[in-house]
Amino acid sequence: MGDRFAEPGSSLGIRHPVSLQQRPLLADIGDVARLTMTQAVAKLAEEQLTVTDQHGRPLEVSPAGAEGTRLHATADRLRLGASDEVTARVHGDDLRPWVVRLEVEQLEYHTADLARVTFRARGIKLDEQHRQAERTALGGHARLVAISCQDVVDGDVIDGSIVDVSTNGVALRTQRRLRVGDRLTFTGRFFATVIEADVRVARVNESGGMVLAGCTFVEISPEERRKLRTVTAERPAGEAGAATFTVLQELAAARLERERNASFWRRLLRRSA
Repeated sequence: MGDRFAEPGSSLGIRHPVSLQQRPLLADIGDVARLTMTQAVAKLAEEQLTVTDQHGRPLEVSPAGAEGTRLHATADRLRLGASDEVTARVHGDDLRPWVVRLEVEQLEYHTADLARVTFRARGIKLDEQHRQAERTALGGHARLVAISCQDVVDGDVIDGSIVDVSTNGVALRTQRRLRVGDRLTFTGRFFATVIEADVRVARVNESGGMVLAGCTFVEISPEERRKLRTVTAERPAGEAGAATFTVLQELAAARLERERNASFWRRLLRRSA
């Protein structure tokens, strides 16, 4: 394929005509909280992101702004010249993971290496594919002790409530500030069962003056693991009320995705060396 941006200032123009009649831009997901495509695009525009092209390869994108369902950005011009569509992952305010399908609507030459691109969101759905563990919505009390935290002194005790639990991790709600990467000891009471483990904070979201933290188990004994399996088997996965925050989705999958992306770039650098 030739260079589609051979001359500075060249443009492919609008590649997908815009319909004058707008339809509701909501995910078809039943009774759970909806994230509109406009909201998803606004979140994508907040920071540097990695999208996946139609060949399954990661592509670094630098957002420049959002306008409705359109995302304006810059990215590698040769890679964009070979792509008509990409997908991006984004988390809603309740930390549910979503997949957004973005069409390349317009391309313009920017520099020798970069192109300006306008993506148009064309679809959104809950990310079911990457769920690594079934979740159980079980309330309970949590007691955490800081081991290595950014904003909490080592040894400080943090009280919280358990919102969600799986064999991979636990979701907590607390008034104390936690940061991604914080490590703590966790003691959780599920009815008559007490489980102890070391956890690391993997995702954080603040809502209504409370902190929702998704934590992964980083050190747990075989006996505690056995008790955990018993707890998560007490209620069918997914049986939860409307207020349940499914914070545990994608914790393990996100880690695997980062490892795959890092492996891809290592291979690329070796080939170019």
